[in-house]
Amino acid sequence: MRNLLKKLHYYIFVRQSKWNLMIVIIPFIIFCIFLYFKNISIEKGNYTIGIVTKKYWPIISHESIIYSYYKHDNKYESSVVYDDRYRPQVGKRYLVQYSSKYDFGGAKIFQDIPVPDSIKSAPPEGWKELPEWAKNA
Repeated sequence: MRNLLKKLHYYIFVRQSKWNLMIVIIPFIIFCIFLYFKNISIEKGNYTIGIVTKKYWPIISHESIIYSYYKHDNKYESSVVYDDRYRPQVGKRYLVQYSSKYDFGGAKIFQDIPVPDSIKSAPPEGWKELPEWAKNA
């Protein structure tokens, strides 16, 4: 790893060529564009119910939770940083927004919006808009 960093330093800073800098900038721009479109597709997506399946604390990161949700009868899992303000609990159900356009499994859990017990399941296609019960939460 150290040799790789030395080589990158040499080719980017020592050789002073505009093409060497482009080797770093172009992948970074492509990555940023991917993240932008991924987040936009999630924000315009549908809503469903997610269940917190695990809470863990990795050694080198923040406390996290793993949650699962169903989209078109396919199960997906994702993880997110645990939010101390809302204290989501393992086994509880929360509202999840997912990308209805792409099938790469990107989603966002609302740790502050628990699903009431009166809601047994989400529609197979999910809710197109934020449900009324979630607006009041």
